[in-house]
Amino acid sequence: MPEWSIKIVPVDPSKPAGSAHFVPQNAPVGQPLATWDGDLVTWNNTTDTAHWPWPTDSNYNPLPVTKGSTAYMSDDIAARQGSRPTYSVNLPSSGSPTIPYIVHYYCKDHPHDPNERGTISIVPPPTS
Repeated sequence: MPEWSIKIVPVDPSKPAGSAHFVPQNAPVGQPLATWDGDLVTWNNTTDTAHWPWPTDSNYNPLPVTKGSTAYMSDDIAARQGSRPTYSVNLPSSGSPTIPYIVHYYCKDHPHDPNERGTISIVPPPTS
């Protein structure tokens, strides 16, 4: 499966420790990262502050996930570092999810900053 990157960049480049944006690969700020079920996602923190991608509901309320669960996205990402572990995007295994299925997340370190929110769009991989 493909691997995708989301860059964490300062909103104001002159303030690398200030508010940040999540910039999905091949899309502008505010657009979802487009993925297939089973793809891998990493975050690249280019700021001078730690950031922690955390899954939320569609209103950006945090979900109760634990490290090692399928919804866990990453450990806290230190300044100028990459995320660990790699996040595997997955469609829900139960029910009939709306396609594309949208995963919402925010920065757990800065939960009240509306700039530090993002989405990942998941669709089934194409069949040959």
